[in-house]
Amino acid sequence: MKEDKAVQIILFSLSGKSWGIKFEDIKEIIEVRQITPVPKTPPFISGIINHRGNILTIIDLALFAEQSPGNEKGYFKIFHLKSNKMNLGL
Repeated sequence: MKEDKAVQIILFSLSGKSWGIKFEDIKEIIEVRQITPVPKTPPFISGIINHRGNILTIIDLALFAEQSPGNEKGYFKIFHLKSNKMNLGL
């Protein structure tokens, strides 16, 4: 008999909509810091940051999902996603 496994999700608000990411897909949550722009990249790529010696590409999820930027107030964080191929932050 197969057991159902609970899925943990981190929920957040973006552009007035609720979004979620599976907890298991997040390596860590980082405080927002200075993001270095990268020339000639798509508009949804905010730039890069150096995090513990690793270069993370930062994607603006609102622009990537073609949402207008919201005017949310509160804490802004970067979700460092797990990947064997690249270091990615949302």
